[in-house]
Amino acid sequence: MTAPDFRATMAALGISQARLNRLLKLDKNTANRWSTGLAPVPQAVALLLTLIALGRVTMADLENL
Repeated sequence: MTAPDFRATMAALGISQARLNRLLKLDKNTANRWSTGLAPVPQAVALLLTLIALGRVTMADLENL
């Protein structure tokens, strides 16, 4: 997943970078680094966002981890 793909997916899902960082227990700047292309989006995160977009995983699922 490229940085533009990441930004578009996050926007389509209505998930803020801050919320994703909290849900995945990431450093507060991690999603920003992915969004700007300073760091690659890990494949596991790309898969997770795809599963959310497909309705296979919900935000409630993540909150309950």
